[in-house]
Amino acid sequence: MTAPSQAGAHAAENEAAGQESGRCQFCERKGLPILPVRYAVCQRNDRNGDIPELETSRIQEFTDILLDKSLVGGEEQARSVPDEVRAELTQSTGSQVNKYILRQLRQGYLYFYDQDNPDQNYWYAYAITSDGKYYQFPVLQPRALDEIKFPESCQAKPGDVLDASIVTLPFPEKSGTLYYAFSEHPWSNAHIQMIGSDEAWRKAHMQQVNIPAWVSGQRQSCAFGIDELEKVAEYSAAAGSLDEQFWSSGPARSLFKPGELRDAMQRRLDHAGSEYQGKGLILAVKDEIGIIDELNAYRHQALAEVENFVCESEETRRKLLCMQAIDAFKQNFAHNYVASQEQSLSDKIDKARAERDAFQEEKYSPEEASPRERAQHQRRSGQLNQAVREAETEKEDFLREQRRETTARNAERERLRAEIERLKQEKAEHLAEIDRRAASDDPAVARQAEVMRRDTFYDREIQRNEFLLHNTKSEAEQMADRHADQLDKLYDAKELEEFADRHQARTRVCEPLLALHDADYSLWVKHHLADVIGRYSQSDYWMGLGLSGLLANTLRGGVLAPASGELWQSLAAAMMNEESVILSGLFSNNAELMAQARTTVSALAEGENLSTETLEAWGERFHTQQASTLMLNGRRPSADDISNRLHPIHGQISNTIGNAIAALVTQDLIAGSDSETKTALRNFIRFEQLAWMSGPDVQRGEAPLPLLIDVKMTMAQYTYWFQQISQRYRDSKTNRGVDTDLAMPSLTGGGGNFSAPMGENGVVVTTTIPCFGLDPAVIRRLIENSALAETYDAAQTQQQWADVAQSARDVAGTIAGTGNYGKLLSLGLTSWNLLLAVDQELLDDTNSGADWNRLFSSGVSLLSAGMGAAEGYQAIRVASMGPGTEGALSRIINGDTWKLGNGLLSVASGMLSIWDGMRKLTESARARRLGQTLSAGNQKIMGGFGVVSGISTILVIGFGVTAGLVVGLFFGILTLLLGVWMVTLVAPSVQMWVDRSLVGFHTSQVEKFEDLVSEQSSLEMVFQGVVVELWWEPAAPNPTNYIDSDSSGIMGFSIDSEAQQLEEERVEDFLRIYLRVRVPKLEAIALVLRLTPHDVPGTIFDWSYQKTRESNLLVSAAASGEGYGTTQEAESQPKFSLKDKAYEAEWSHVYEKSVLTHMADLAIDFRSADTQSIKSDTLTLVMGSQ
Repeated sequence: MTAPSQAGAHAAENEAAGQESGRCQFCERKGLPILPVRYAVCQRNDRNGDIPELETSRIQEFTDILLDKSLVGGEEQARSVPDEVRAELTQSTGSQVNKYILRQLRQGYLYFYDQDNPDQNYWYAYAITSDGKYYQFPVLQPRALDEIKFPESCQAKPGDVLDASIVTLPFPEKSGTLYYAFSEHPWSNAHIQMIGSDEAWRKAHMQQVNIPAWVSGQRQSCAFGIDELEKVAEYSAAAGSLDEQFWSSGPARSLFKPGELRDAMQRRLDHAGSEYQGKGLILAVKDEIGIIDELNAYRHQALAEVENFVCESEETRRKLLCMQAIDAFKQNFAHNYVASQEQSLSDKIDKARAERDAFQEEKYSPEEASPRERAQHQRRSGQLNQAVREAETEKEDFLREQRRETTARNAERERLRAEIERLKQEKAEHLAEIDRRAASDDPAVARQAEVMRRDTFYDREIQRNEFLLHNTKSEAEQMADRHADQLDKLYDAKELEEFADRHQARTRVCEPLLALHDADYSLWVKHHLADVIGRYSQSDYWMGLGLSGLLANTLRGGVLAPASGELWQSLAAAMMNEESVILSGLFSNNAELMAQARTTVSALAEGENLSTETLEAWGERFHTQQASTLMLNGRRPSADDISNRLHPIHGQISNTIGNAIAALVTQDLIAGSDSETKTALRNFIRFEQLAWMSGPDVQRGEAPLPLLIDVKMTMAQYTYWFQQISQRYRDSKTNRGVDTDLAMPSLTGGGGNFSAPMGENGVVVTTTIPCFGLDPAVIRRLIENSALAETYDAAQTQQQWADVAQSARDVAGTIAGTGNYGKLLSLGLTSWNLLLAVDQELLDDTNSGADWNRLFSSGVSLLSAGMGAAEGYQAIRVASMGPGTEGALSRIINGDTWKLGNGLLSVASGMLSIWDGMRKLTESARARRLGQTLSAGNQKIMGGFGVVSGISTILVIGFGVTAGLVVGLFFGILTLLLGVWMVTLVAPSVQMWVDRSLVGFHTSQVEKFEDLVSEQSSLEMVFQGVVVELWWEPAAPNPTNYIDSDSSGIMGFSIDSEAQQLEEERVEDFLRIYLRVRVPKLEAIALVLRLTPHDVPGTIFDWSYQKTRESNLLVSAAASGEGYGTTQEAESQPKFSLKDKAYEAEWSHVYEKSVLTHMADLAIDFRSADTQSIKSDTLTLVMGSQ
């Protein structure tokens, strides 16, 4: 073979070793031919059945993961593939749904280091283009992939195309150990020089093959002979189907027949010695990111059928909404039936204590009282204390009896199940005996078998025990059955049941399949993601930022099933370690930045926040790194270059990490454990604040510092703060969702209920909120005047609420004014801190538990608002790989087919775990409040992560109104404890919503919903506090107009028939309008009810009501001195009375049809005077014939 012309200086002089001057860098090279291929995975389905699978011994050369284990408790455990999955994936085994294969290398860079070359021809570097061709370049002069073009002159020559599809080792006779590695980013000069001087690094991070040993016929790890070419998928019988893989072969990538490639490789050896003949080498290259992304694509794809089903039509989405809502109505009734009984007993205790306390506060002096008065006082005091003890004992007895009955009921159910199983086993044995006798040659025995077959003993006993099992129910369960029966009469239950069956049939495999793919993915991330990070420079900022992009996509989806929950437990636990994957992603794998970040965060005292000075110093630190880094073209990146790469990458990876760790916190709260996940979340938030300073816009002061402050708020204030941010964010022009103004004949939805602000419960929470964009005076007051004090007067309380409202408006305005990057991070910082504020004792408390649920609802709504700002897989990959890669990427990523690559799942999957965690957190808290154990009876709570139900919800949201709003509404459907006054067999608001829904019978006089948006908007109202019912009836004739008193008649009166006819004709032009309103008792209320004709100007009535903090009455605003005008006479305005912690009013009045027109709109405005939170709704009443 040709000796090198310039020994000892090729890398240093930027020449391609072994490449003759003027030769094509694609196809004109000599030496030992090598076909690099990569290790890959594919699913065991029929489509991939012909792709050759690697044998176990070959797999163990690059990994110990055999794709047959799950991750449980941090340990790998054997698993089995469920029958329903095996029926779907017919090529699956008892434990595997994926298999290892060999594929052509992906787009990127391939490096060889010929360690033992005596002429110092150490480095050979190749760029792999998107169409699978190898471009050799000087190792210190890498070119961007989008700049490399295959010459047209070579394209027309089939031989050149073949030659460009392999690489060569120019001087194999001088080679010893050949190191090699694949990278999606080119290695920097400093990194190249470090690798060349560090053999230990090469052994740890590169693969190796011994060339002399290979040539002599010794088997080498990860090396295959050219006679094994058909083991590579692109040269197998399945080559034509590879475009359907996540990493597609691409339409521009040439596929050759195995014989053609063998001939091309042999031509490279035409002038070589005999010892090299037939020694062409297929070298398997580790591509961990390729495998992890493939497995991540498969776990997202497991949810594909859920998305596909939901995306079929709006009718499908509306039916799914109805199905979920009606199920929730039924579940909430059962939950709240017991809660209402407990609340009644609690009210009795409160009343007894209030009477006792009032008596004790009365002025009384034993010295001044007579003996008789002292005896009476002592007797009365004893009676009141006894009343308190009896009320407390009654509640304790009730709860104890509930637990006793639950235990007994569960035991009876277990006994019946065991009895049914025993009978079924005996029946099977009995039938087997009958079959044995029926086969007998003895006619008498055979006849006996027929007699035995007619005996229905076992069937009767099984049926009897199943009946007993079905009817072993508590009083609450029996009432829930009655409620469900009544509810089912309001809608087309058969239609919805058929829909539910279709939904189940389409999605039944999703969850078990997801768990299997999730386990394979999690094990690969756990054991091999560090291998990728290890091959990247820890000092080159620009290269590290590209790695962060790869990690952002690799970790996309976060926690989707139990195995990835275990994975994120380990990632979070290792956050403060040098090898932390999380810190590598946040700080561009820069060792100096990561070490300094650990030092900064570790130095913070408990409860201490990062200061302005610390954050600004970190801005300077990042600026120094960014100013010294070089891009691939050798120039320093501009601020725009950095921002364009940094913002999408950092936004995505931070959002994924934060949501995943937050989901772990919810799981620990569910279990009631005080683990380290809260500490991990707190540390991550601090790291996130530091990493935020990497933005050039923040460094220049064009974007706010991510400062956080600790404040104390009442739960009502905190909830209102969240709601205001969410509302203000949605209302900003750049963040509007679907326009709902014309979505239905109302302002914001209707359905009979609308939302009421949360009342004060006396609970104060300490929380951390962002203060960017806030006025310094507001910040000072928020810190100094935190929480309600008993000495506060009305003005101070009002100032508190004003500061809370102002801070929410300013924070929301700042968030809305940032780009997608700022939205993701600031919404995350706001919502993640909510979980750090959760108090487990208060969460389980009967009085405050439901209020925590409202807080979670608001937090999830706000966090989900970031879905619209999240970047998809391809956008992150383009940011990581650099501009100009979009076209190549679209050819090699099947975005239209694979959910990871495109669509709603690509951006929404990272939210599913925190959605699932918060939902189960509220369920577990409710179970504890009801005295239930989190055991077998609550497996849906304790079963870990299960996001399949959540994805259906989020997908419905994706086609409805603004995501943040509706996530909150669905959260309410699934978890919110309704007020106990809602426990009626079918609450009026529920009845109205179901009747107006797509599957309802539409019997009410209020218009039905016309689309998904109106159904969603109205459903939120059903789970809140104010119930409004509106209907009409034909006016009845007035008897006094045709009946006269007649003392001479038998009946004492006479009827004027002619006058009666005239009266009946007269009232045909009149209708009686009925109105019933129920308002929860809050500290302060302002209520407006206004009825107007639908199509013409004018007002039929306009009533205002007000309740002040000092009064328990909800009265006319005019009577309160507010001076609101009304068009209806004051005496006809209905009055509210207080009943069961709610204000109620009923009213009716007769109107001419001409006044009402064919439709009339009832507008309802509700405001809490403290929060200034206004809720509005309009019900449109359609007039017609009865």
